[in-house]
Amino acid sequence: MKILIIEDEKLIADNLKTGLEQHRFTVDVAYTGREGYHLAHDFEYDVIILDLMLPDIEGEELCRRLRQEKIETFILMLTAKKQLGNIVEGLNCGADDYLKTKIDVLKHKKKVTEKEYKETLILIENEVMRLSKITEELLMLSDLEDNDFRKKFNHVNVKTILEKMIELFSNQIEVKNLKPAIHIHGKHEILGNKIQIEQLIFNLFDNAIKYSSAKNELSISLKNDITGNLLILEITNISDTIKNDDIPYIFDRFYKAADGIKKKGFGLGLSISKKIVENHCGSITADYNEQKKSITFKIILPLSN
Repeated sequence: MKILIIEDEKLIADNLKTGLEQHRFTVDVAYTGREGYHLAHDFEYDVIILDLMLPDIEGEELCRRLRQEKIETFILMLTAKKQLGNIVEGLNCGADDYLKTKIDVLKHKKKVTEKEYKETLILIENEVMRLSKITEELLMLSDLEDNDFRKKFNHVNVKTILEKMIELFSNQIEVKNLKPAIHIHGKHEILGNKIQIEQLIFNLFDNAIKYSSAKNELSISLKNDITGNLLILEITNISDTIKNDDIPYIFDRFYKAADGIKKKGFGLGLSISKKIVENHCGSITADYNEQKKSITFKIILPLSN
């Protein structure tokens, strides 16, 4: 995966480049907006990391130009913590998400203390890890578009995978003091890609636990439909975070609920889950119960014969 960093602060750019290269990404750096503009046009990148405060052109303006010129590369705006008010504008001009750095420390002060320098490097390292996860998920989505994926289908026992995930997330469930209610009935074997099905159920568990309000029930149901031809997996959790207005967009890539700069993002996990289900000729839906404040993800997959 190839990444372009457009950042005039050498410390930030070089540390991002080094960190990403350690994760085996190919990285180019442009220290001016003009140089970044030409690189974005001349070469194909999977991700562009774009600073908001460039000396020759504002990051929002450069992002807007790239989008107007039909460059659809995934763009992450690079911003300081004190610039959160600009995040909405950055997203509105076509950026997909943002990374945080202490750019204000480096750019707005003539002298930087050793503590501030170390804090900046730690923050950059943390954001490199997050960017690495984002890019890996983007690569996964790309792999899911592979037309040959069905050649790798075998018999998969969904019950076994579900029990594995319950055990895997047992600590997180305990920390939030959630109360699992597990109901498993019927046949559980499908034709599919085991790795993809494991990723699907992992993503759904991760999402349900992450957005669950503490001390509430986490309901997990695995059963067959009335015909005995379909497998139905339902995961229900109580959430004060997700609202009914989020449901129509919840499978969109990097959808963020519209509540100002305190936006909550659902990343790529649910987009990946939707694509996996579609690859297995199934369906996935999300329903919200206003009275109970509960969200239910329902996955329907054909059983193997």
